[in-house]
Amino acid sequence: MTDYAKFVSRFLYSKNSDYSDPKVDTKSLLTELTPDEWDYRELEVTIGAHTIDLDNHFGAVTGILVHFSNTFSGTATTITVTFTSGSTACSVDLLKGGTLALANVGFDESANLGLTADVDTGECEIVICGS
Repeated sequence: MTDYAKFVSRFLYSKNSDYSDPKVDTKSLLTELTPDEWDYRELEVTIGAHTIDLDNHFGAVTGILVHFSNTFSGTATTITVTFTSGSTACSVDLLKGGTLALANVGFDESANLGLTADVDTGECEIVICGS
């Protein structure tokens, strides 16, 4: 049986509080993926970097979703997410409640995902899809 995953990013702008008749609707940003495998984690991220070695779990990664939920008593206000593959690295700072979605991710044998809290601890939910 095939598994399905869908990342949806959409921006709506409307003069109406129910978003009817939107002036801007980015429905075209929809990305649909069909992974062979997926991994879901809830992590308590600390000041010391937490690293997930992607190449140990997947032959290829098609999508990564990181949500800084911070649903417990941690005091972190920012989580830095760093995706590294070979000599290429990309870092993004997520504020509490923020979400980062990476689709059509390519990587080599040294790929990893690093997460670091600005202070104390913060909780993140992570979904990795691939094969």
